[in-house]
Amino acid sequence: MNLVVTNGCTRLRLKEGKADILPDLVVGLCSEAFCVQIRGLATGSDGLAEIVDDDLLSIVLPKVLDPFTREKVAKQMEPMLSGDSRFSKFAKVVLGDMPQFPTPSPRKSHCALV
Repeated sequence: MNLVVTNGCTRLRLKEGKADILPDLVVGLCSEAFCVQIRGLATGSDGLAEIVDDDLLSIVLPKVLDPFTREKVAKQMEPMLSGDSRFSKFAKVVLGDMPQFPTPSPRKSHCALV
């Protein structure tokens, strides 16, 4: 049987030779700033919202510049990449240590698109 089931998520893969940006990517995807941008670019209604590839590519994520913090992120990523850990809580700590990165107020509800 040929069957495809999807939840509508976009699958992202790093370009060859770009593994050095993985810490920036995983921290950024856990940020409220990412959530604000993705909601702002989404079209459609709640449950059917979509974002086109060009808009996805326009999203700006933080860069973890501090070497000590970057090393902590890399170490925390090891169990995450093997599926043994949740990274989002750790990412919030990292983002809290980056005062230059904008931190919008958390939304009260995830149903803002309704």
